[in-house]
Amino acid sequence: MRETDFIQDHSPKWQGIEDALKNPPIEPDALKDMFVQVTDDLSYARTFYPNRSVRVYLNDLARRLFLFVYSGNTLKSKGPRSFWMEELPLLMYGARRDMLIAFLVFWGAFIAGVLSCAMDPDFPKVILGETYVKMTESNIAAGDPMAVYKGRGQFDMAFGITANNLYVAFLSFISGIFFAMGSLMIMVSNGIMVGTFQYFFVQQGLFQESFLTIWVHGTLEISAIIIAGGAGITMGRGLAFPGTYTRAQAFRQSARRGLKIFFGITPVIILAALFESFLTRYTETPDEVRGAFIFACLTFILVYFWWFPRYIAARVVFDENRDADLLSETPSFPDLENIRNGDEIFRDVFTIIRHKISLVCTLSLFATAIFCIPALLFSGLPPQTLFSLESSFLASLEALGQFYVQDKAPWIPWLNVPVMAWFSATLLPRLMGKHRKNPFPEIAPTLKMLLPAGFFVLLLQNGLEYIAIVMLLAFPWLLCWASVIVLEKNQQNLGTQRTFYLLRANTQRVLHVFLLLTLSAGLFFSVLDTTLVWGFLNLTSWVIRLEPQAMQDFSAILLAALTYFFHYVAFAFILAGFGLLHYTLKEITDAEGLRKKIENIGQKRLLRGLEQELPR
Repeated sequence: MRETDFIQDHSPKWQGIEDALKNPPIEPDALKDMFVQVTDDLSYARTFYPNRSVRVYLNDLARRLFLFVYSGNTLKSKGPRSFWMEELPLLMYGARRDMLIAFLVFWGAFIAGVLSCAMDPDFPKVILGETYVKMTESNIAAGDPMAVYKGRGQFDMAFGITANNLYVAFLSFISGIFFAMGSLMIMVSNGIMVGTFQYFFVQQGLFQESFLTIWVHGTLEISAIIIAGGAGITMGRGLAFPGTYTRAQAFRQSARRGLKIFFGITPVIILAALFESFLTRYTETPDEVRGAFIFACLTFILVYFWWFPRYIAARVVFDENRDADLLSETPSFPDLENIRNGDEIFRDVFTIIRHKISLVCTLSLFATAIFCIPALLFSGLPPQTLFSLESSFLASLEALGQFYVQDKAPWIPWLNVPVMAWFSATLLPRLMGKHRKNPFPEIAPTLKMLLPAGFFVLLLQNGLEYIAIVMLLAFPWLLCWASVIVLEKNQQNLGTQRTFYLLRANTQRVLHVFLLLTLSAGLFFSVLDTTLVWGFLNLTSWVIRLEPQAMQDFSAILLAALTYFFHYVAFAFILAGFGLLHYTLKEITDAEGLRKKIENIGQKRLLRGLEQELPR
């Protein structure tokens, strides 16, 4: 067919597509048909008129259609809003039986605790502890039975309660790895404790006052713990009942779903801690106000976590076998040119770490040696004085401050600057699949990384009192800046202008990813550090026999080194996430991957039913 005949025959169709693009919205089926027609015409033009203007025109029209599909569907559906308004409710609906089991077990244990107190007046001392019972009885005698909620400052109390509630919820969830039985045991334990606590006040004739005080925060807190237990049962069910999948495949699916549910209730846990710290203490508030507040909290839980999942599930096609991408025994390395939401970044981080675990551990070991050897050799202080660590959950997170703030040896924290710069410049490009023959990082990115690493240490030096605010406001920007420096070359102004360009319309996405990564890294770091480090130390003490003082020094050195090592493993997890986030922001703003896909449109044709590449 001659070019003029080709244009004449198809120009009305092309004009119709032009008009439709100018007057959206377009029906999905019509949009699909348009795209197929244009790409077919483009393929034909590439074959028979490769150097003519009609090919250029059709390539541009295909590009515009592709952009319309890309921006109209993918970007809109992958924001954080879709997680809270669709994905989490659907996950709750899929786990509804697990949630019911957790609910029934908890409240069954609650009733058991109440009945045990009714039959044995000394039972509260067994469950709550004799010291706590005596303290509460003293408060009751003094006329302020709820004084326990007023004994500490509001801000200090908020941080401590948040950490404790996160620990309890995380323990309820992670215990599900023991074939769901661990989560059930945690539900029984917490149910008995809450039932005993509530009935203890009933025995003292303070039911109304205790109920209106405890459940101001307890409505959200207990609900979150029950949901965390249900998430743990969801995770453990994949191990216990793999069905037609292998146990590894079933566990990968169930663990991902359970973990999403756990992160979905994290804001509820934090909100409950804030209520307990700032509102529960005001026991003089009228009973009607407190009762209305409890009712509002209960309404929110029932609406969002019970009714709304059913409402959403009734309006979309609910698939019990989602997450098919997790069924592969060896997930492939992520494609960096895709735009990802926070959940997809979180998922792909595990894939990357799985591929690069030996590299992560090796570089973390080197970073530990570079920091700990000079700090311990040249500080002139005993190791147990320099680094003091305790065996308790979250104590390891608090102990990390010793590596960044040292009044006795102020120069030690600044060792972190070159270590962090070297570690990031070496590891991050390799995590993103940028292989280099030279095992050492490039000099320029490493030197530039000294600036964000220096700001990082400086902020910790002066911001430990307000660490949560500092982390939320400064660290996401610093991590994005570091990603630009390491992953993009030839940046002007040390990459700051490029960083602001990438962040300008993506602040919500960055904060969502940052909170997801840091919370998970912190929790897993605490579990690893608490169980593995102290278990390894106990084992070592059985094998190695030293004098008491030498054993104390050895223990302090070993604990400091292992804690610092795990801290860099956790940092590698965050680096991998922000590396993926960098490529997501880059694709959103630059669309390089999209341009490549557009260029490949029409590059393939069918020859007798088989796909054949066209010659260039």
